[in-house]
Amino acid sequence: MYAEIWLDRLNIIGHSEPLSDASVSGYRKMHPVQDLLFEAYTCTGEPDGRTGFQCLPDIRRYEQESDWFRALEFYDAQGSYTDSEGRQMLTFSALSRCGLYRTLSDVTSNHDSPAVREYQYECAWRLSNWSQHRETDMEEKPGFQQLLFNSLVAFKQGDKAELVHSVSQSRSLVIEKLCQAGSLESCRIIYPSLTLLRMVCDVEDIDQCDKKLSSLQEKWAQDRLPVSDFSYLEPILTLRSVMLKELFPRSSETRTALVNTLLETCRKARQYGNYPVAGRCLSQLSTLPDLSRDLKMKFSLEKALTEWQRKDGDRALNTLRSLATVLKDDTIPHPIYPKVLNLLGQWLHETRSENPRQILSLYFRKSLEAALATQTRQKWSGLDGKENPSSHHVSDARQVLAAYADSLYKDLQSYIESRDFETQQKLAKIRLGKAAELKKMRASAPDENKDEVRRANLFMTNETTNDMSEFQTLFTERESYLLEAAENYLVISV
Repeated sequence: MYAEIWLDRLNIIGHSEPLSDASVSGYRKMHPVQDLLFEAYTCTGEPDGRTGFQCLPDIRRYEQESDWFRALEFYDAQGSYTDSEGRQMLTFSALSRCGLYRTLSDVTSNHDSPAVREYQYECAWRLSNWSQHRETDMEEKPGFQQLLFNSLVAFKQGDKAELVHSVSQSRSLVIEKLCQAGSLESCRIIYPSLTLLRMVCDVEDIDQCDKKLSSLQEKWAQDRLPVSDFSYLEPILTLRSVMLKELFPRSSETRTALVNTLLETCRKARQYGNYPVAGRCLSQLSTLPDLSRDLKMKFSLEKALTEWQRKDGDRALNTLRSLATVLKDDTIPHPIYPKVLNLLGQWLHETRSENPRQILSLYFRKSLEAALATQTRQKWSGLDGKENPSSHHVSDARQVLAAYADSLYKDLQSYIESRDFETQQKLAKIRLGKAAELKKMRASAPDENKDEVRRANLFMTNETTNDMSEFQTLFTERESYLLEAAENYLVISV
């Protein structure tokens, strides 16, 4: 189908030359063909469909797959022997998509064009560089980032007229671009414009709430932002963080709102696999002074989760262990303590860092105990049932404990049914028989051999006792794991 579409295009433009030229011009002619074929491979429905397309150049593949750090490496290498304006703009775009706004601000400082100024103004509001404002030609139409920057500066300076003017202009600009979007066969075409409109609305919200943080937070809490691509969410969340930090009076309430917004940004970035953004949020959080103990605990937990997902297992375990040590000394368990213990147990199991029995007793059982203690405290406070915020912690702790006990039971059952265990039981019976024979031989043995027979009998008896004790321990543990798993599964199901 895509080949037919491409042939139709060639017929429309009257193209009759073969596309076999290997020169730069031939390479550029092949771009539309490659884009069509790459889209065809991408739309096959297979997760690895793109890997089947072999003729796409590396840089095109990086761009299509949003691998912007590798694209930036390519642009930097290309810049060593070509310095075209188009190559510079591609480099600026890659820096922006990588989130390297401080670097982007430095490299664009000596450039002056409408496209570059958009990057400069975006860097300015993201980095809170409010001195970026410059006079522009009256005939030159400002871009969205410049209008957004102007509206934030106007709000900061209390210039109501300029704020309303900039917001109105930015909305008109976005709607104009939205009307020019072209085909609406895919809703992804309008996502960038919807993101910009949401940012305009957020600026309007802080103006209308008259710096009342509670009403603004209620509006933001109702905004679920259900988009599958984090690149559309990140500008909105970053703008909210900047506004909370720069445009509201400094207070404990503002600091709490800022931390919660940064934690939400970090959490969403981590869920979407955008670890540079998550890392920047954690860096910002680490520099905020006078955080409450509750916010510090949330920050440490999010830091551990981010490190774990970035495959930095040792650092994540150290962070989580430190957090568990701090929370362990609380007389009344902190609400996140059960989750910390559960995560620590799961990570130790995945890394095989501790004995499974210790993981069960030191982490999963303690997690359930802590969750039950927190739930009891909430009941004393007058909350019960679904209104109790700790109820789901108890359910989660029971689920994890039951699943882990069930897995240990299955492992033991498989071992008991294996040939190795059957062989050990046979050997234990043989040793038991030999111990009985040595006991009989001791009575009739000559005096000079009695000590040797006694030592052999003692050794064989001890071995047999150890074997029987080990077998009994295995059977007892198997039964206890089964009962623990069944009990917690039944409680969850009730």
